[in-house]
Amino acid sequence: MTPMAMDFTLLTEAGETISSVVSSAWTTISGNPLTLFFVGVSVVGAGFGLFKRARRSLK
Repeated sequence: MTPMAMDFTLLTEAGETISSVVSSAWTTISGNPLTLFFVGVSVVGAGFGLFKRARRSLK
């Protein structure tokens, strides 16, 4: 196996591992309504903050 192919294999395995961890975390979060509420509130708050910054930068 060439070193380049080994790098792609390593990257693919890392991507699969990250995907598995994120999937597991999302399943845990969505299974608990209180945690889901707090995550949703923080995402909405971050969205409003980004929109506010973008609007200010256009002025």
